[in-house]
Amino acid sequence: MYATTAKIELTMNCTHQCGFCYNPARSGIVLPGESGLKDATAQTLNAVIAKLVAYGIEKFIFTGGEPFTRRDLLYCGIETVKDMHRTASVTSNLSLCTQEDAQRLANLGLPSLLTSFYSHERDLFNHIARARTYDRVVEGIQNMSSAGIPLSVNIPLTTENLEGTYATVKFLFYDKGVRSISITPVTPTTTEQVPLLVPKDKVLALFDQVLDLSETAGFTFDTLRPTPYCMFPPTERYRRFTARSCVVEPGDGDITVNANGFFKICSSIPAILGNVLLDNIDMLLERGLALPVFDGARPDDCLDCTVWEACRSGCPIEDDTLVRLGLSHPYIDPSHPVTNARLLPRVAQLKLLHYPVSFDSNTDFTPQGDGWEMHAYGKTTTVSSADVEVITALAKDPNVLPWDVAIALALKKNELNGLLHFLQNNGVIKIGNQQEVV
Repeated sequence: MYATTAKIELTMNCTHQCGFCYNPARSGIVLPGESGLKDATAQTLNAVIAKLVAYGIEKFIFTGGEPFTRRDLLYCGIETVKDMHRTASVTSNLSLCTQEDAQRLANLGLPSLLTSFYSHERDLFNHIARARTYDRVVEGIQNMSSAGIPLSVNIPLTTENLEGTYATVKFLFYDKGVRSISITPVTPTTTEQVPLLVPKDKVLALFDQVLDLSETAGFTFDTLRPTPYCMFPPTERYRRFTARSCVVEPGDGDITVNANGFFKICSSIPAILGNVLLDNIDMLLERGLALPVFDGARPDDCLDCTVWEACRSGCPIEDDTLVRLGLSHPYIDPSHPVTNARLLPRVAQLKLLHYPVSFDSNTDFTPQGDGWEMHAYGKTTTVSSADVEVITALAKDPNVLPWDVAIALALKKNELNGLLHFLQNNGVIKIGNQQEVV
């Protein structure tokens, strides 16, 4: 069993249209498996929850979009999870949360709620949200506080709100009584979002300010982004942030599904890989596993690290996204010894297992020493006899994915991925568009 926490997206609709957001619906994109989400029913949601409980999920986080746009599903889900003696929490922007909602959540025993808050300045908040919701969100925060529900507030950090974020932290703590605050630098997922990226020196300077304030004022400070800030001295000061990770390891980690059961590799990556109501959950998790950047022995500089298992040098999905945008990692210190030991993100390799492979119809092999020369597309490279067997199996049927060949031949998936990368880089195969699993 890989995961113990499930994020359930009840809707893609949202009252905010933040420019930094990864929600594909913000750009009018509807993914396979999400087109029917507006028609999701309580019956289907309950079936999804029951399947996940049977698998071993202990904690459920109801999110969106904005989950209060589907109160019917939100309250149904919380009540079902409570009846099954599991834990439920909610992620909401609070723009629709009334006093009645807050009291109802309190009556259901909701242990916590996570919200985002962009700025204490009304005009800037509304500009970032692309909606005039500042007053309603502030009221929602007050409603939650009055109902006695512990509230965590995350400030997404961009170049637009950087200068006022320290003042926003003080506003949340001193004026609104929020005792759990996080600041999370946004990660671009499109080229349009790149200008929103805050340089690491400014991020760390802000973190230092807020850390000092949190230690004297007495509130909890964190970040929701799994970044190895321990690369920057003083290591012990930033190690608390490195421990924040969504890397899925056996027995720990989280998964994302929607109210109809469709599964994503990550809530921030727009790719549907299957459905928990139809597919084996462990297979889905392995198919979309957010494997750590390091694959093997930890570097010497990390031998004594107490949070190594959570970190593994950061998020591989984040790495893959930045590479796709032509960016180097903004928060990895290029001079740090660990940097030189970082491997290519394995998630980028793993996803090739779900790409169809194209072969030159004139592909042939000739003996060469202990191996073979492979000739295709006017290119030549050397492969082993075992490689030839795998390549032949892949070439038999263009509709068979490498994932299925790995299972059929009992291959290690990372080794097959390595072979695919090798062959692709040498120009003797072509890898097509990623196949969506719906």
